[in-house]
Amino acid sequence: MLRIAEEKLKRQPYAYDKGVMRLKALALLTLGRHEDARVQMSQILQFYPYDYVTLTNLAGLCYNLGEDDAASHWIRRAVKAQYGNPKPATCLVRSYLELKNGDWRNGWFDYEARFATRTSRQLGPHETLWDGKWLGPDKTLVLWGEQGAGDQIMVVRYVKDAKAKSGAYIKLAVPDSLERLFKPLADEITHEVHATDTHFPLFSLPRILNVKVEDVRGEAYIFIPRRPSRAISKTDTSRMGRFGRSHIGICWRGAQDTPELRDRSMPEQYADRLFAVEGIKPVCLQYGERGFHPGDFFDTAVAIMKCDLVITIDTSVAHLAGAMGVPVWILLRYQGSFHWLRDRTDTPWYDSAKLYRQPKLGDWESVIQRVEEDLLQLACCGLSHAELPSRNRTGGEELAQEMGAESNPKGK
Repeated sequence: MLRIAEEKLKRQPYAYDKGVMRLKALALLTLGRHEDARVQMSQILQFYPYDYVTLTNLAGLCYNLGEDDAASHWIRRAVKAQYGNPKPATCLVRSYLELKNGDWRNGWFDYEARFATRTSRQLGPHETLWDGKWLGPDKTLVLWGEQGAGDQIMVVRYVKDAKAKSGAYIKLAVPDSLERLFKPLADEITHEVHATDTHFPLFSLPRILNVKVEDVRGEAYIFIPRRPSRAISKTDTSRMGRFGRSHIGICWRGAQDTPELRDRSMPEQYADRLFAVEGIKPVCLQYGERGFHPGDFFDTAVAIMKCDLVITIDTSVAHLAGAMGVPVWILLRYQGSFHWLRDRTDTPWYDSAKLYRQPKLGDWESVIQRVEEDLLQLACCGLSHAELPSRNRTGGEELAQEMGAESNPKGK
């Protein structure tokens, strides 16, 4: 794509063709050549200063590089170039900034633009889309997940609020991997949404419920039954019994589908350093690595429940540990996701979470140094399971304690 664009730009009449120049900028972005893409976009704006597509793309680039103030500048110009009536792509980038800055009233509204920008599943029939009004107990409301597993875990807390607001029988349409984990949270689990169903996307619940930062309750809402039905891995469970030293779950890699997702993962060499910290018992929570092969997220939750602390990058494991009230240290890339707001070491979503942010782009070294220091202090002081901060003990912690007491250190 880059070669085609460059060849066209060398010839008339394409030398200053807006579409070809955009194509080159997009190609550079795809290749991860951010600064070259920035230069190319700046060149486009020299010739087409009101090109809202390029203004939006430049705002998105700045956001992805952690340059939030610059991103806000470019997105305001993009909105102005569209006479205050922005297209969905502009609204979506604006929503990232609004949500990250805590302006959730506008952010959740703008985030609905994801359905028109190919960043999410199709919204489905508008005729049967729930409008937030009372339906009654004789009606069924299907809530369906259209984001990644971590996002679904984060907002599934609002299923009970949707039930209270609608009065309906609630079905959750989620992947097989979340079925057992979410089963206690809804009246029924399903895997499809029919055209005649009254339905609503899970991640739109904060909008229709008018959720603000100060409204979020960060206590645990996912609990594990007393006797899980499937084993995880004898290799790992042999290290999960409680022998006095803290059991530390470690996850260092998430989905690799896009550059943005790949940037959230850290090189395995840094995970190796965490496994090597003296005085702890490391537990691998990285799918497919070091003997950890969970069948679904319920299995992962069982493994997490047996940890005193989880250390993870920004992935589904982070949301699951937080949703369970297990202490979790979340390692964030410099640019951060809007989920974690801005310049905070805590998060309203999970009382048990502590955030470790990169001080500059790509700087995992500084993050791991801080984590190593805190881990060494943890090991040195001999903190017990109960002394770790912020483990929630509401509504089911006794059950989790019983499960931990019954664990067999030599395997399940």
